[in-house]
Amino acid sequence: MPTQPIAGRATYTDSFLNCEKFPAMPFKLVSKYAWLFCGLIILFSACRPEAEPKSYTLQFEEMEVPADSSSMFPALTFNPEGELLLNWLYEPDTLSRLMMAKWNGDQEWSTPREIATGSEWFINWADFPSLSANAKGQLVTYSLPKSSDDTYAYDVGLYQSTDDGNTWTGPIVPHHDQVKAEHGFVSFLNFNNGKIGAIWLDGRNYGQAEHEGHGGHGAGGEPDMTLRYATIDAQGNIADDHELDPKVCSCCQTDAALLPDGAIVVYRDRSAEEVRDIGYVRLIDGEWTAPQQIADDFWEIAGCPVNGPGVSTRGKNVAVSWYTAAEGQAQVKLAFSTDQGATFGAPIRLDAGEPLGRVDVKFWDEETALISWVEQESPTTAAIRLKLMRTDGETILDERVADFDPSRSSGFPRMAAQDGTAYLAWTETGPKPNVKLVKIQ
Repeated sequence: MPTQPIAGRATYTDSFLNCEKFPAMPFKLVSKYAWLFCGLIILFSACRPEAEPKSYTLQFEEMEVPADSSSMFPALTFNPEGELLLNWLYEPDTLSRLMMAKWNGDQEWSTPREIATGSEWFINWADFPSLSANAKGQLVTYSLPKSSDDTYAYDVGLYQSTDDGNTWTGPIVPHHDQVKAEHGFVSFLNFNNGKIGAIWLDGRNYGQAEHEGHGGHGAGGEPDMTLRYATIDAQGNIADDHELDPKVCSCCQTDAALLPDGAIVVYRDRSAEEVRDIGYVRLIDGEWTAPQQIADDFWEIAGCPVNGPGVSTRGKNVAVSWYTAAEGQAQVKLAFSTDQGATFGAPIRLDAGEPLGRVDVKFWDEETALISWVEQESPTTAAIRLKLMRTDGETILDERVADFDPSRSSGFPRMAAQDGTAYLAWTETGPKPNVKLVKIQ
């Protein structure tokens, strides 16, 4: 299905009330009222026009990408040098290839590099590789190698590079349970101590149990999916492996971001009553907190909706976006925190009435965040939408970015943002899929 990114701009201008001019007033001054007149002059002179209104303008530019036809499921991140890293899956035949390229300071793409290949990977429209880069020059990504012939038996296989992506080692399995079950939906934390944190959904409790499938995992009586964490250092050593939440939704993406005092991880939780709202845990001063809820949507659903949350941080500010269909009403929501996630403000609804979710969120600057999601426009068509929001809840810009195929084969649009520039990537479906990329500035 062809897409039509916007090649243009959208502008928003703040409006401020200025002091109106005061009408001339006839006075007959007497000396004993001179002090009053002087005071009025001082008061009126302070009533001046405000500075130029603050204007927000977003320009959208479609970029060429180094990914060949038969490429899909892109993800984006920045390295510490401010260079954009793009990774994707390339499948021209029966062999799956995990690829990456770098948009460097010369404003050109590096030659694409093949990170790893596999003929027995679990390829999932919702569980796609992402890439992490820390200040020590360490790059980490992952695949999902099958661990048995069972459909949903696969491991997390980490690959890492310590030479800017020129060479890679792996796969390194961060979980040591050796259970042939689901492990996936990985997110990363780019610590600056020579380690990268990995968070994943861990199905070790499932064992060899049969699953209903990723269209909506079963409920009632099945073992619990867990949320786990570990770190990997530059030598490939795995440490700090432990459980973050003992019962979570079985096939929704996780996301994670650093805080001044640690980190925050967001995911779709799951209660005994099958309420699947957005949960989070924080790493504060070296200790993980107990699971909490971003908001009480009370979405009760028997199967997994395959629609995880997104999180972004800037200083102590945190933005979390998510999809819910509580009480039968599909919605995309956003909540801000100004205290590193200790508390969150009331949720803000973002969608236009028919959202499919597939959200992402990135801070644009200290006070604004970009949120992307997919909105259904007809039974067979959809669009990627984007909002720029203030942390006080004000909508600054609301844009339709591009056509989007609502089928699963199109995956999830992904963003990266830094210093007032953002990039948005997604899969364009067709006889052979392609990676599309838009620059936003």
